[in-house]
Amino acid sequence: MRPVTMRLCGWGPYREEQDIDFERLSSRGLFLITGDTGAGKTTLFDAITYAVYGDMSGQLREKNTVRSDFADDETPTFVELTLTHRGKTYRIRRNPEYLRPRKRKAAESTVVQQAAESAAGERMMEGTAGKAEAQLVKEKENAILIMPDDSRIEGSVAVTKRMEQILSMDARQFKQISMIAQGEFAKLLTAAPKEKMQIFRDIFDTSFYERVGMLLRRKAIDLAKEMEVYRHKIDEDVENYSVQDTEWQPEPNLLPEQMIRQLREREKSEKKRDKELKAKEAELRQSFQQITERIAGAERVNALLAEAKQAEKMLAQCVDRQDEMKQKRFRLERARSAGKAALAEERMKIAGKAWEQEKASLAKLERETEELAGKQAQLSGVYEKKDELQTYLSVGLEYAAVIEQVKQAETEHLSSQKRLDKMQDSLLTAKEEADQKRADFLEAQNRYFHEAAGILAELLTEGKPCPVCGSTVHPKIAERGEDPIDEAKLKQLQDQREQAEASLAELSGRTVALKQETEQKKTVVSEMNARLKQLKERWQQAEKCCGDDVCVKLGVVPGEEATQEKCNRLEKRLQSCVEEYQKVTVLLREKEEQKAEKRDRAETLHREANEEDRKFRETLSEYGFKDTQEYHESRLTPDEEREFQREIENYGAQLQSAADRAERSRQAAADLSPVELTPLTDQKEALQHEQEKILEQQKHNYLLLQSAEKLRKSIEQKQEKLKGLAERYGVVKDLDGVASGNNSRRLVFEQYVLAGYFEEILEAANLRLRKLTSGRYELSRVDEIGDGRTKDSLDMRVLDHYTGRHRPVKTLSGGELFKTSLSLALGLSDVIQQKKGGITVECLFIDEGFGALDSESIEQACITLRSLSLGSCMIGIISHVPELKEQIENRLTVKRTSRGSYVECQE
Repeated sequence: MRPVTMRLCGWGPYREEQDIDFERLSSRGLFLITGDTGAGKTTLFDAITYAVYGDMSGQLREKNTVRSDFADDETPTFVELTLTHRGKTYRIRRNPEYLRPRKRKAAESTVVQQAAESAAGERMMEGTAGKAEAQLVKEKENAILIMPDDSRIEGSVAVTKRMEQILSMDARQFKQISMIAQGEFAKLLTAAPKEKMQIFRDIFDTSFYERVGMLLRRKAIDLAKEMEVYRHKIDEDVENYSVQDTEWQPEPNLLPEQMIRQLREREKSEKKRDKELKAKEAELRQSFQQITERIAGAERVNALLAEAKQAEKMLAQCVDRQDEMKQKRFRLERARSAGKAALAEERMKIAGKAWEQEKASLAKLERETEELAGKQAQLSGVYEKKDELQTYLSVGLEYAAVIEQVKQAETEHLSSQKRLDKMQDSLLTAKEEADQKRADFLEAQNRYFHEAAGILAELLTEGKPCPVCGSTVHPKIAERGEDPIDEAKLKQLQDQREQAEASLAELSGRTVALKQETEQKKTVVSEMNARLKQLKERWQQAEKCCGDDVCVKLGVVPGEEATQEKCNRLEKRLQSCVEEYQKVTVLLREKEEQKAEKRDRAETLHREANEEDRKFRETLSEYGFKDTQEYHESRLTPDEEREFQREIENYGAQLQSAADRAERSRQAAADLSPVELTPLTDQKEALQHEQEKILEQQKHNYLLLQSAEKLRKSIEQKQEKLKGLAERYGVVKDLDGVASGNNSRRLVFEQYVLAGYFEEILEAANLRLRKLTSGRYELSRVDEIGDGRTKDSLDMRVLDHYTGRHRPVKTLSGGELFKTSLSLALGLSDVIQQKKGGITVECLFIDEGFGALDSESIEQACITLRSLSLGSCMIGIISHVPELKEQIENRLTVKRTSRGSYVECQE
């Protein structure tokens, strides 16, 4: 990544837009950023890092605090950076979150503008002119990335993610590789080994190796626990088996292999016993089958004899029900005759019901007619007065409208009067102020003239003529005052007097205009009140014409003030009453016509009902029923008729079936005698009991055999599992020991990896340190083993070739410490590029103290940095050192003023 141009605005100490062309600055590869302390040099590095990653370069600065205190409300805060990477150009514009004034809409209404102008005029009259406090809103953080193909990516998170993909590094790695912040690598030199380890862990992300060591430790512990679990499971299996098999107990403290051999012997014994029990159970099963067949034959004989006896009994029961069936046949025939007469009864009921319904409908229609006639009488008064009521409401609406207009006119007049009173007070104040300014000026003018006379008197000499009067005698000359006034002060007071008089004249003119406007509004109020009085009289006269009874029906309150809402409500009520009266009149006419038709229809249905009643009584006499009571007693429901018919038919079938069954049973039971079953069943139960005992023994023996086989297989499986776990545990335990530092160098796994990185960094750093120190110093890692308890691997020392001895880095002087830290930073940048695939460094920014170096060291540092820039790497340095200005021609100077900082470019 190589910056091309950068534009920032409202950023830190920079109030206005600043444009920086890095291509021009870095034409020779190396440029200097200089300026006063606090002017904003490091802020330029912050802006680059923020534009690319939305983050700051330093640890103490936060992106939400970069809004410039010098910027006004309308100045935006943003950074726009153009950069190249691998031959492609990208442009990023990003702004942080900050507060700004709410933007005014372009289409503000004329009313709002007039109100603002009126408020501004009142503030001027009161002498309190000033800006209205703007309402602040939050400008959200945003970013826009324009790709080489002109496509756009918008959103702070999306742009940051895309830049990380393009550059193949995140913000932390960028600051490690391209940003050398003040004092950070000097801290790395003198930091304790634990601190260095944490620093390099963050840089190279070696927490993976620490996790590997922890994983090995947990894996070894888990394997040991798993082996112990399997041992306990074997003991539990043996203990559970001992509880089930009380006939055999294993010997104590047996090895798994010995236990398996004993269990195989136990299985062999139980199989032999099972074979003997099966042979005995076969003999018992044969005897049990024979006695079962004998009992079945005896039960068949006894069943035939019992069946013959039962058939004779059922035949006798059927013969006893013959009289009952005759009565049911007679009852069924009468019910069928009554059913034929039911048709006439149904016609009679239908005719009677139709007459009753028509009679009820006629009565209902008569009631409705009476209700409509009453409602028509109630509404007739309002309907007859509808024209007078409409006139009353029209006058009321006009009256109500004028009332509102009068109120509005009075409000406007009162507001204008208040403004006039306030303006007159301001006019009085302005007049007093103008009088005071005039008096101050006249007094100052008199003092100025007197002061001029005193100055002239100092030039007089006794005996020489006065340049004013020509006298050579000067008995009493003028003296200068203690508080002299000059011409500039007099001019200032004159300007103040003229300004006060001009303001007084302007305010006087505005007061006269406002007074005329107030008088006009007062006249309008008087005219409208006269109009209101006329309308009120018309309103009251119209109310009298309507009549009191009609007003009561509509809800009109006599003497009540007219309002538009009230008039609209009364108008709706009047319209509703008129419409309802017309509707009731039409309905009443229709009801009268319907009532005449209903009356004729009811008489016809009454005659038909009487005729059907006569026909029903003739039908009852025809079928032999004396009266309706006998007819109703003979009736059966269809279900009852079907039930009677079913019983009669079933009885015939049952009688025939009972006779046939009795005959068959007599023939089957001929020459048979009953058999006693008790001796046979006792013998069967004895055999069954003995057979159950044998089966229970077989079951018990089978369970013992299964338990022994199951225990043996379980022990064999767990023994095989233990063997595999023991082999794995041995390997993992050895790896855990090595990774935990139990090795010849006493290094844990992560420290070993970091030590390798550290040595590569020191090797790369020494390439620069030898040049910067003319071959005197060389860095190396301390690899001696300590007291056996510590496992340090990142401590360093410096070899002084002048003395041939190693020294702690803390013994270096300030300049030597800077050279060493700069070399270490450059070495770290080299190693990170090698280890992080896809990362290329095209720019390097150094914010480090060159002030501790002498002239020769500064020259060596510049040579070293120029050598880096030969490979198309752009290098920027922040420094106050004058010698660097001589060494580096391309410079960016940051200048600080009371209104903010700005930058100047020198090539």
